[in-house]
Amino acid sequence: MDKFFISLDSAPERSETFLRLNAHVPDIVPFKGLDAATVDVAAMQQAGLVEQTCTFSPAALANALNHVSLWGTVMRSGTGAYVFDDRAVLCRNFADASKEIIEKLPSNWDLICWDWAGDNVMQYELLPGVTHATTMYFQDSVQKHVTDFNKVGVASLPFRLVQMFGFGNYAISPSGAAKLIKSCLPLNTEEVLHYCLGGQMLEATDLSILLNRHYMDIGAFVSVPPLSLSDMSAPV
Repeated sequence: MDKFFISLDSAPERSETFLRLNAHVPDIVPFKGLDAATVDVAAMQQAGLVEQTCTFSPAALANALNHVSLWGTVMRSGTGAYVFDDRAVLCRNFADASKEIIEKLPSNWDLICWDWAGDNVMQYELLPGVTHATTMYFQDSVQKHVTDFNKVGVASLPFRLVQMFGFGNYAISPSGAAKLIKSCLPLNTEEVLHYCLGGQMLEATDLSILLNRHYMDIGAFVSVPPLSLSDMSAPV
């Protein structure tokens, strides 16, 4: 599988830090992403990628389009890929652990997320067909140790994903890429029912919220505990 991290011209220091902290994971290559300041919204609307009623901020729109672009690359190539945010820190045994997790997935898997936004709830099938569970971790504590996470070995298992926040580090199959492109485009602002928040409706102001409409309709999974963390001290 290919391995990409989204690299921004406006944040070369983040790309340098990503490569330094994740040097233990081989063959990760930069994927040049759109910066918020360079997104041509009118052109994206004309191309059918964004609805005129979409109220995503420029940063949220650029982030979403970067992932959509990578999904298109995966779909056209027919080869699955790992995708990382440039703030990701991968655990010491990420290469082996992620490979073992993917080998445990059903043959028709679409997506496996390596982490989630720890200060928000993530819901998954703890016992398939019996009960869901929600989990979160203490973000303040994580951020004190995040840059040392590359020295930590993690034993993780895949669970069926229901909903989460903080989409950014994952592996996706060609079928998953095709399904998400079909489901999410054109990007738009809409109300999303969140089971993980007790049935609360939230307006989809970014891709992370929008995807919560679709995880249960595809073969989406999450690794618990996470195999990656995000350094939230890095400027957006």
